[in-house]
Amino acid sequence: MDKRYILALVLITVVMIAWMFLQPIVRKKSIIDGTISDKTTGMPLQGASITLLKNEETIIAQTLTDARGNYSLGQVTPGGYVIQATKTAYETTQKNINLKSGIQMTVDFQLSPGTPFDQKEIKQQEVSKEPVIIPQGEVETTEEYQEISESDRAIIETNYYDAEFLVNTATVSSWKLKNYLKRGSKNGEMVDLIPPSAHDCSAIKFPGTQLKLDSIKMKWKVDNSQIILGDENRQSSMIFTSKIGDELEIIKKYTFHQDSYLVDLDITFRNHLDERYLALTQKDEENGHSGYILRWGHGITSDDKKGDRGYGTKVHRPKKSESEEESSIIWAAMHSRYFTAAIIPEEELNAQYKKNEISNNQIQYVTSPSDAVDVIIPGFVLEPDVPRTYRFTLYIGPKDDDFLKQVQAPGSDEPIHLNKLIKLGWFWPLAKGLLWLLNAVYAVTRNYGIAIIVVATLLKVAIYPLTRKSYQSMKEMQKLKEPLEELKEKHRDDPQKLNKATMRLYKEHGVNPLSGCIVQLPQMPILFAFFSVLREVIEMRGAGFMLWINDLSVPDTLATIPINIPIPFIADENGISIRILPLLMGAAMYFQQKFGGAPGADPRQSKMMAFMPIIMTFFFYGFPSGLVLYWLWSNVLTIAQQYMINKKGNDDIVEKIEPEKNKEKKQNSGTSGLQRKLREARSNKYKRAKKR
Repeated sequence: MDKRYILALVLITVVMIAWMFLQPIVRKKSIIDGTISDKTTGMPLQGASITLLKNEETIIAQTLTDARGNYSLGQVTPGGYVIQATKTAYETTQKNINLKSGIQMTVDFQLSPGTPFDQKEIKQQEVSKEPVIIPQGEVETTEEYQEISESDRAIIETNYYDAEFLVNTATVSSWKLKNYLKRGSKNGEMVDLIPPSAHDCSAIKFPGTQLKLDSIKMKWKVDNSQIILGDENRQSSMIFTSKIGDELEIIKKYTFHQDSYLVDLDITFRNHLDERYLALTQKDEENGHSGYILRWGHGITSDDKKGDRGYGTKVHRPKKSESEEESSIIWAAMHSRYFTAAIIPEEELNAQYKKNEISNNQIQYVTSPSDAVDVIIPGFVLEPDVPRTYRFTLYIGPKDDDFLKQVQAPGSDEPIHLNKLIKLGWFWPLAKGLLWLLNAVYAVTRNYGIAIIVVATLLKVAIYPLTRKSYQSMKEMQKLKEPLEELKEKHRDDPQKLNKATMRLYKEHGVNPLSGCIVQLPQMPILFAFFSVLREVIEMRGAGFMLWINDLSVPDTLATIPINIPIPFIADENGISIRILPLLMGAAMYFQQKFGGAPGADPRQSKMMAFMPIIMTFFFYGFPSGLVLYWLWSNVLTIAQQYMINKKGNDDIVEKIEPEKNKEKKQNSGTSGLQRKLREARSNKYKRAKKR
């Protein structure tokens, strides 16, 4: 090996060792979790804030509790802290803790009703002055922060989900999907799409100043607090009613279906005055909106601890008005990588969209906790005692293409392309084809790992003619190695003549110098399409293969070494991950190069290519295990193809050599010794002349 490569390896090794000693090697982070409840009633408190402080500095600010009063602060460095629990209309409580390395500490709080905590009295709590869960520009209310009893909830059970509504606000507080479990859940805990930050899921808001103030006092009532759908009762409705003063009545009618993630929502307004009701035409001074807002958020549950980047709110408009901010919309959605909550208004409503943003800290396993979807219905006048109904469809569930492509707007048969929420990248037509093929094979094998292997085999068979032609051309290139060296020596001072002579030589022998790249061209789009399919589609989430590979959409971590060393692609906050498939893939690439590397390649290029298995192993280390399985099996098939091509090439050579040997024997047997010597002398003389 060249001295420069040895020196580079030594330098890299020294730098890594030095970095290891500079970092805390075996200092494992810890987890703090617990519950917050009412000290008087013992009921859990939703929306309470947890703040972690150290040396009068805020480390983690305002993590919110869920409907059961639970909170989790995730990975925290060991040390001494002050942990503080805060909730509107309750006395603040704080505790001193000494967090040890690598443990899970449970800290529970019981808050006493009393004067709300004054943040100005404690200097170390320098966090947002606005309560985190209150959107900007809206008035704070304490009703939605109170403890939740069983009588305050309405429950819905279907084949696909279990949902809960808060009766006082007529909003969704829990939406658990029966067919999807939390990642890593050992007790079968279902995914709940409503995170702790989401207090306005299907909430009605008013942009007008007077209505906004009047709506704070709204109290909702429900006609039925429990719906259980079954074969005999496949559809049922739940009706919430409320009033603003004595003049405006609002009715929200939710219709649920047994085998569907769709919910029909009808919102009806009725004017009880003897004159026209004009309050809904008042415009907000800040953004000029009137009417009312149907909101969903803030945030949606994610599988990723840090939330899914590149997701959150999304809106779909008609093509003719994609760039117009104030144009009508087809649908608006809040979505994570695998799940979504979408609002589809009736086309005649001319609904508009605005992203509602608040100041909120990142919450674990929540995508876009600061954002909410606002579907704005323009202002209108209510005639006396004449109800006015607005129809919506809600889709709350997985981003499954089979479900999404069937969703339609209320009263319409036209497709709304809700499946655009699935991100399949630039090669989306190819990705859709691969997904269809994977699902077709899965229908037979009932194992997506086997389906990936079968699809990879079919693709290899399809491009085999191209592969064979490429390797044959590479062998022809090997034969031209000596003539190419002669041309380089002859035209070493004239690059233009060298290029022309080289291309003339290639043309005379029918050789394509880019033949080695041709076989790779169709594989790259397939690789990117596979990456999108395995990373984005819901079918791959939780799809196992065998042994330790229980989820093809994430890396195949067999074990984790709890050493905190920041190595890209290999280590994370939990330590160094041991993953088998990338190592096997790297080994397969190494043997592929040894068995069928490019013949006649430049020595420097060969040295560079020798590092490719290592580089690709690092590169694939953090990729979904399904993608690594596909590339590993492709490499194994490539080795097999190389063996077949080489064997067939050797057989062809033998077939050509044997007849020539037999012919030579016949010629030699039919001539005298003197004739043979004369023929040999002429041949030797010709060779010497050629050398000169």
